[in-house]
Order: sequence, then C-alpha cells, then structure tokens
Amino acid sequence: MALVHLTMFLCMMFTCTGEVTMFGDYTWEINESNDPVIQTLLTDDHREGNFNFFTYTVGIIFDPCRGHSPSCCNNTFGEPEYVREEPKLKVGWIWALSRITKKPYKCQKPCYGHWVPVNDHSEVHDYTFEWIDADERLVWALNKREHKLYSRLLDGSTKWSYVSGDFKSFSTSGYYALYGVDRVKRGVIVACKKPCTGEWKPPVEVPGHPFEGRGWQGPELPEGEYSPYKMVDADATHVWTLLENGRLFVKQVILPQGSMDWPDMLLEEDFPQYGYQWAEVTLEDAKLVHISTSAATGVIWALDDKGNPYVCAIPCIKTSWIVVRAPETGGGNVRKLIDIDADQQFVWGIVEGGQVYVRPVALDKSNEVWVAVPASNDKTQITLDAWNTVPEGGFLKTTASASPHYYDPFPMYTVQEFGMECALYDTKMACDNKKEDMCKWSVVYGRCEKAIRSSNSRLPSEDIIFDDTTCVLADEINFDGTLLQSPGYALMQEKEGAEMVVVRDPECVDVGVRKKLPEERPACWDHNETVKAHLSCYDHHGEKLPFCVSISYTSTSYIVRCGGELENSPKCGTFLEIHRPGDATVINTARLPHNIKFTSGYRPMALPTTFSNYEDPNFVRTICYGYYEVWWVQRTKTQQIVEAVKKFRVLEPLCDWNAETNTYEVFATLPKEDI
Repeated sequence: MALVHLTMFLCMMFTCTGEVTMFGDYTWEINESNDPVIQTLLTDDHREGNFNFFTYTVGIIFDPCRGHSPSCCNNTFGEPEYVREEPKLKVGWIWALSRITKKPYKCQKPCYGHWVPVNDHSEVHDYTFEWIDADERLVWALNKREHKLYSRLLDGSTKWSYVSGDFKSFSTSGYYALYGVDRVKRGVIVACKKPCTGEWKPPVEVPGHPFEGRGWQGPELPEGEYSPYKMVDADATHVWTLLENGRLFVKQVILPQGSMDWPDMLLEEDFPQYGYQWAEVTLEDAKLVHISTSAATGVIWALDDKGNPYVCAIPCIKTSWIVVRAPETGGGNVRKLIDIDADQQFVWGIVEGGQVYVRPVALDKSNEVWVAVPASNDKTQITLDAWNTVPEGGFLKTTASASPHYYDPFPMYTVQEFGMECALYDTKMACDNKKEDMCKWSVVYGRCEKAIRSSNSRLPSEDIIFDDTTCVLADEINFDGTLLQSPGYALMQEKEGAEMVVVRDPECVDVGVRKKLPEERPACWDHNETVKAHLSCYDHHGEKLPFCVSISYTSTSYIVRCGGELENSPKCGTFLEIHRPGDATVINTARLPHNIKFTSGYRPMALPTTFSNYEDPNFVRTICYGYYEVWWVQRTKTQQIVEAVKKFRVLEPLCDWNAETNTYEVFATLPKEDI
C-alpha cells in the first residue's frame, strides 16, 4: 500500500495533526510527511512489511554524514533517487591436474591462486587423470589407466559421473558436440552431441557433399606418409586436428539446434576458402605439439616442441601465425610452456616446474606479458602461494570453461516511489551498453513506469578493475569458530624487497576485482561497510558521545511508542538492536527518539557499539572486526516483533586475541575515554 493511501486510511480513523492517539497503555504516533517519497533507499536498506492491514517501509543508513555536517540528513525529502547496485561480477572456474599425483584442483575465476583440491574417495575408481577439459557447464576428465571418461558440474558440487569413451585426447569446447581421438584407432575422430551421455559416433559428411553420409575422411597426406591424430579441439564453427608429426588441419562444421542425427549436420559457409575438406594451417618451420581454442574466442593458440606459444586469428592460414612472448623470469630467462588452454577472455599456461601463468587471449594483446598465478614477487620471481594450496610439484595440465558466465557488469537502477519499489530489468539489452546518455526502460511492477536518466545518481563515478592480481581471498574466523574464505584482502609488500603478505583492503570486493572508492561521498550516504566502532559520534541533539556510530532512520508508517507506566520501560516501544548475524543475543540497544513528527525523511540518532552487559570502571568492550546486524524491533507487552534487519560491517577495532585458546574473541577491550 502506498504511503499516500496509508495516510488517507489512517486519517479516516484518527486525526492527522501530528498529535498522538492513546490506546490504553500504548501511544501510537502517526507519522506525517509533507512529501510521500522516500529518498535514497539502497537495495538492502529497506524492508517492506505489513502489520495487520498496514503496509510500510523502514530504512537505516550508517554514518550518513561522514565528511559533512552532523545534521546533513535532517528533513531530507525530494525526488526519487536512482541508485546503482553493486557491480555484477564474472564467475567461473579453472581446473588443473597436479603434476605429481594427477589429482584435480579447482580455482574460482578470476583465479589468482586459491586452489582447492577436489577429493572424491572411492574404492572402485581411481580418480587420477591425465587429460582434462571443460565447457560452459561441466568439467571432463580422462583416466587412461581405466580407459574411462568422467564428468561433473563445473563448480565441483557433484561427484564424478562415468561417461563411456576411451580416448587418447578429447575436446569439449565446441558449442554442439564433444570430439575425441580414439585411443585404439588413432586415425579416427568420434563425436558425441551435447548433452553427451556416451553415445559416440563418427561424424558423417553433410548433404550435398560428394561423399554425403560417409564418415569423415582424414586429412590428405602425401603418398606413403601416415601420421595418427595427436589431439582434437573445437570452437563454434570449426574442428581442429593436430597430427603426431606436428601438422595442423581445420574443418568447418556445425551441428544446428534441433538436429537429431549426425547426417543432418550442415557445413558452415562463413569461410569458403576452406572448402569441403580438411584445410592445412600448419605453422612453417615449427613442430606443433599442442593446440587450444574455444567458442567465441576468434583465435587459436598453439605450442611447438620447444615450448613457444603462437596465436592465429580465425580464419587461420599458414602465414598468419604470430609468435607470442613466453613467460619470463626476472632475469629475462624464458620459461618453457608445457600446456595451454584458452577461454573467451584469457589463455592459461603451465611452464616446466608446474607454475600456472595467465594472459589475455585476444590477438590485439599479443604483446602483453604473462602473469604468474598466484602473484609473483618482482624481485625474486618466486611464485607466491599465499594460502599454501598449490600442490607439491605444481600442475601438469589446466583447463578453463569454454564459455564463462558473466554477471551483467553494467549497473541496474531502482527507484522508490510512493512507497513502491519499481524493478528495472534487462538494462544491458535495453541500454545497449549505455552508449546513450538517456536510457528508457518499460517497468512492470504495480503499474509503475519511469524513464530513467542514469546520470541522476548521486553516487560518484567508480573505477572498477576486473583484473587486479593483488586482490585475493583470505581466511576469516566466524563467530562459531569456523573459517570462511572472504574477499576484502590484498597482497602487498611492506617495503621493497620484502615478502608479499596478505593485508586488509576494503577496495578488493572480489578475487581479482578492485572497486576504487571515491574519496568523498554525498551527504546522507550509507557507510554500512566501513563502520569504526571505537570512534565517537553525534546523537539527534548534536551531542557528542563515545563508542557509538551515527545512523539515520526512516519509516513510511508509524513508530510504536508506549504511554502510561510503560512509557520509559525497556520492554515497550521501538528499538534498534545490535546482533551478531542470526544470533538473538542483544549486544546493545537504542530506543528510537520520542516526539518525532516527520519520519518519511531521515532522522539521526546514536547507536552504541559497546557490550551493554560488560561493566568495568576503566574499560569498555566494543564490537570488533566482522559482520553484524541491526534489528528494528517493536516491543509490546506480549511479544517482540522484528520488523527489519540491516547488515553492517565493522572494520575497526580488531578483535582481542586469546593466547590461551589460540582464537579471536568476539569483542575488543578498550580504555574508556573522556568526551
């Protein structure tokens, strides 16, 4: 119910003059507003609820006047604010095989070194692999001892499932099919349509071909020359096959959607120079030993027998190969590559010794350098393993998902109008990557339509860096003592030449992703991710208080206020309570001020950050580094109603360390201070 309708409904029952109405021991204060619009409610700053027949919205923002006047949020009304959500980040997984044990490991994209072993214990199967590849949904691994192919979900959430097939090598990176080189008949390529359940068949030539319906014939070689297939790979429109003698051939083929049988395959005509047969694209004066491409990359990568990388734009011909700089040490020594794999954004390589390197896959960035994974020390060029997760001996083979998934990196907007949230969706398609300043969306939510100009947002421009190798995950200790891998940390050197260490860095919002924070934020802004619990703050009277955080609150409805003998009782009224996440224990509380006539803007108050149950003449205990929640609670004679929950994060102070138990406490002990 919109606030206008709510106010009209209440005024039919009560006299809306700003006076209070008494119900026995309770006083219900009806909130009035000269403007029904709530301003600047971020996505997690408001909760809609209903109390009997009422619908309302409340909001809480932390330290809103940082860098501004303490009264910056008072009487804040105005037009709806268009507010950007957090950036949508790319996700995906890299998989690799240990060089010594052949066991698989995974690392979440963008991978900067936090390798997680994937351990499936079985008395029946030996889950050690010699070949691994991934598509957009699954990772596939080949056990040559058992001559079996297995698959599982790319995030590792399922166990290995057996898929029939006995191959020397295989490829899953094509759009429509998996391809494999038969282990016994090494001059035969077989294919399995996606989703592959193990029905491998030799592909056949398309209708209209001189040999229509006949299985694929291998590349034509000079009379008397024979060389079996070494490996096969595929992109969206081509199948590439590398022979043992180093010669590379390509064939155009695509399986259309809806096609049920291999004879229905059609030839892709985008590059007619290849013709109907295999076309040779062998690199001159080099013997190729490995190839890698992926759907929608537009290039193919290759390694020669000396470990040198090459790249060729599709359609690739013999003379269009480009030599790419191999990974180097600090002294300029070249590292020999033994394996590479390409996704849509990066190419991943493993050098002798088992270290993983990464660089852009695009041809126009062929001069860019390889970066070690994890990050390396510029002085020593020793690979830094901040979490000790790289297996002994490093890795043998790696694979990246062929079609990595991305969240939309362009911001979405929300608007709060008349107490109703208008959801805007599909901004990327509607705005064509925001090339135009004015973007319009058709909004369907409660008959709400709005034309949005994105520049209306008060949020300053932010610099989002998606490939910052210093941003990493680190272990955080939960309140229950368990460990949680969390972003918000960076690798740094305390001084030149020193070892890299992991430090707290709030600009690191994800692995490899840095959101540079503007130095200044607008007045009346939410700082719920950077609360400092050991500082002083100002209350709604402008008085400075110790160990607290200033907040501003808003409500489109009424605030429970008690009268009579319960007027000042802690058991009756509306309170804000600090809690650990999901824990009903109240750390401290503050009653919402009385006699607030207007609350549909923001009103300031102080929220104490100390533990209310700790008494000491010289010290206090405050909440410390970690996540907390503030609960908006209505307390009555019979029950306590949690109307809203808002999460916030404390950056300072650090929690006390207990040397006896070797754990962090859930508080920080600080000396009392005079204000």
